[in-house]
Amino acid sequence: MVGDMLLPLTTISDLPESCISHILSLTTPREVCRLSAVSSSFRSAADSDYVWKRMLPPDLPALLSRAVSPITFFSKKDLFFCLWTGLKEQPPPPPSDLRPREEGRDDGWMEVETGEFYVNGSGDGGKVEFRLMEVKHGHLKRGLVLEGIEIDPKPNLLADHGQCTSTDQRVVAFRKQTPVLGEKSVRQNGDDKAESMASSIQFPPTSISDLPESCISHILSLTTPRDVCRSSATNSSFRLAANSDYVWERMLPPDLPALLSRAVSPVSFSSKKELFFLLCSSPLIIDSGKSSFSVDRASGKKCFMISAKELSIMLSEDESCWRWISLPNSRFSQVADLLSVWWLEIRAAIKATELSPHTWYAAYFILKHKEYSSGFNLYPVELAVSKGDGTYVSKREAFIHPDKRRKNTPQPSYAHTPPPYGHIYGWLPDWPRGRRHLMTSSEQPPPSNLRPREGGDDGWMEVEIGEFYTNGGEDGGGEVEFSLLEVNGVVKKGLVLDGIEIRPKTEPPS
Repeated sequence: MVGDMLLPLTTISDLPESCISHILSLTTPREVCRLSAVSSSFRSAADSDYVWKRMLPPDLPALLSRAVSPITFFSKKDLFFCLWTGLKEQPPPPPSDLRPREEGRDDGWMEVETGEFYVNGSGDGGKVEFRLMEVKHGHLKRGLVLEGIEIDPKPNLLADHGQCTSTDQRVVAFRKQTPVLGEKSVRQNGDDKAESMASSIQFPPTSISDLPESCISHILSLTTPRDVCRSSATNSSFRLAANSDYVWERMLPPDLPALLSRAVSPVSFSSKKELFFLLCSSPLIIDSGKSSFSVDRASGKKCFMISAKELSIMLSEDESCWRWISLPNSRFSQVADLLSVWWLEIRAAIKATELSPHTWYAAYFILKHKEYSSGFNLYPVELAVSKGDGTYVSKREAFIHPDKRRKNTPQPSYAHTPPPYGHIYGWLPDWPRGRRHLMTSSEQPPPSNLRPREGGDDGWMEVEIGEFYTNGGEDGGGEVEFSLLEVNGVVKKGLVLDGIEIRPKTEPPS
């Protein structure tokens, strides 16, 4: 079906000027000047500061600061040619266009042709204007003696411009083949004939398929994986470029070889594109099963998940409080099963340099509840994201009880007084004695902040811990810490914890 579709012709003019400017900036000054004659889009891009800044030396500001006298320029292109004409060895002047005045006169006067024009005899009147001008280079000129302007008919003019059978046809042939496009011009009736004739010339459309595949590949490599997949449907040239390893290598993290070396089992792939989508759909277990790594399908940013074994869970060594079990739908070999605690505290950390730089991330606890789960509907848990020095980046409260319709029979949930021996060891606050609360079926808990895990229908739920931004190590790197805390004296049980997932935000926070 796709092969039978007739896609509209895509011209190179459809590319934005910034894209054309980037293409030109990868060439040489000579090629930029040549390409400026392709079309108006290329001409506009070829004059941009972005292009000519790439043509200049990167340490040019330091060189200009060492100049004896300041250099005045209006654009990067102007600066380039100013330095080129001032620093290169001057070649001999080009041959002069002057020639001895008309034959039969040997009086020392010379002449240069201003241009050609045609008198159509239609009686439209008006004026024919002539001009000579040179104001670009700022050089002083002197010693020229000007006598005037001489206007002579051209001999055998029509015979030199094509074989035509009538006077009208010869006039048309002459006008088409005698454009005046230089600095010397002729204007009739106040209209610029050179400009009008140039605008009437029909250039053949330049297709974007005329660009080399390597150039299209470079353009696509500057976009996102989503844009690459969409562009592959444009035409066959884009489809070939969108499948190249050059494009998909730019979509993958630069430190991917180091991450692959930490994998529990080797990864097999035949192309960089296959590797990309493999990491999107099947997270890679790394660090001896303690965490996993994947790639965000839309942006190519890195995603990580920290297993429950790597989390710091209060009382996880006490077999009466927590136990370690295996579940078939878990990403890791073991998950944490909460038996009974009233002090629920979970912490974890990751190095900021492990994540993609200059990216907004969000962290989520991945968990699920068992049928007998209780103790989570009275108080919210406190969720926080902080830096390694303890500075909070994000702090919020959320309810993580299972959001399901309660049965008609009363289902009590008690807030028990903490055991008295907690005060002996000094690790419990001075809780009020004898507090006991019974929540009946008539009392509905607040809505739960749990939601199904993104991209999965395996029963796991998630709750957002908070958002944070990676600035690319500009503050020295460090760690990003995550925490969950609920210590209000309510006995909690029936929670299964898989780990903490860290993935990029689709949109930055408002």
